Amino acid sequence: MFGLRLSKQSPSVGIEIKEHVIRFVELQSKNPLVVKQMGERLIPEGLIENGEISDFTQFKLFIEDCIDTWNLKKKKITFSVSDELVVVKKVTTPIDLHPEELRGYLYLELGESIHLPFEDPSIDYVILKETNEGRELLLVATPEQTVLAISSIFEEAKVDPIAADISPLCYDRLHYHVATDRQNETSLLVQLDVSSTTISLFEERVPVFMQCEPTSIILSHFDELSEAWKQRGSDIMNGFELVIGMIERILHFYRFTLSEGNDCKNIKLVGDHPFLTTFFDMLNEQIDLPTELDNHTIKDIGGELVPMKYQLAIGLSLKEVLA
Repeated sequence: MFGLRLSKQSPSVGIEIKEHVIRFVELQSKNPLVVKQMGERLIPEGLIENGEISDFTQFKLFIEDCIDTWNLKKKKITFSVSDELVVVKKVTTPIDLHPEELRGYLYLELGESIHLPFEDPSIDYVILKETNEGRELLLVATPEQTVLAISSIFEEAKVDPIAADISPLCYDRLHYHVATDRQNETSLLVQLDVSSTTISLFEERVPVFMQCEPTSIILSHFDELSEAWKQRGSDIMNGFELVIGMIERILHFYRFTLSEGNDCKNIKLVGDHPFLTTFFDMLNEQIDLPTELDNHTIKDIGGELVPMKYQLAIGLSLKEVLA
């Protein structure tokens, strides 16, 4: 549906890039879903800040080393775009425009009726509904030069980047690939990671709202979780309370502004935060909505369970690139 399309082929490898870590998953098969290999490496501190690469030369060397170590050369990949760089918003276009003219119209309206916090975006969209007054679209925009620069780095590392995608769609894709409860209810996806928190609202599998906030307490430098909790436990809990407040504001905004009185039906919690289950317990206590830890049972070729932190990369590897 969304995402920068660079080829008409489907990947077997998903590469997730975050501020603190890079992870990959290569699938053995999609049906049944079996992971062939996976891995991760911490990204040197300061190399990525607020979703932007601060030193492309060092990042290129880092990526090349990862590709060599993981034996991914000549593989087709899909990679993730930093949530901090993604804008999701509803826009209305004239109803008399032909569908093939929509993309050109959106680019023409940049800086006029459509305002983005960056220049030269890569734009994708989906049609939500049509009325006599106009056609409502959901617009997804990312900085095109950043996405193309990362793609170029992967090409120089001798892999074939065929698409880029955003994390909420990766988690949704994985959920609907393996879950039995495939109801298209309005749901809130809370992605609690070590370096950021991303909250997305889905209506019938379309992310109509997305907000990303950086995490103030970085835990990736702790070797032991017990030591992290001992030194920063109270700060971690205070940060969780801020996230719950953010969730409450977004739910209120959705009910009274975005949806004209409709309610969100459930919350799905994902992410790589080491204290995710602690936050899950707090969420259940403080938010009066059905909440689930969206941790799917996925195995590798040896029959071992794949850790939850690899789910985003699996969702990337499941992406079908049709055009």
